[in-house]
Amino acid sequence: MSCLIHSSRVLPERGNLCPQVYPGPKPQAGRGAAAHRVEQHNRFLAYGYLIASAAGIVIYSWMLVRLLQEQQLLQQLRSSPLKFPAREILAFVLPGLSSSLVTVAIHSVNIFILVTCTR
Repeated sequence: MSCLIHSSRVLPERGNLCPQVYPGPKPQAGRGAAAHRVEQHNRFLAYGYLIASAAGIVIYSWMLVRLLQEQQLLQQLRSSPLKFPAREILAFVLPGLSSSLVTVAIHSVNIFILVTCTR
């Protein structure tokens, strides 16, 4: 059985996926080492992405707080309570929400009509 290395697994040969290039015995010891190297490489990349993402979040958060302090916007956020403009938000959202509800209602009514007519 020859190998086909895919991500971190060693897959058996099926059909002509991994044709034999060199005639003779296939190396058995190299298969495990290659799979182990691929698995280590994938794990290394995953940890690298995780560490780089966490470092980016920390750096950009620090830069944002510093910028807000320099422009004295942080004090304004802390001193004033948040006010939500409910009337303006509902005026903007209500037409879209009602059209979605009408679409759902039409499909539901169609189902009830079909059930009633097939009895």
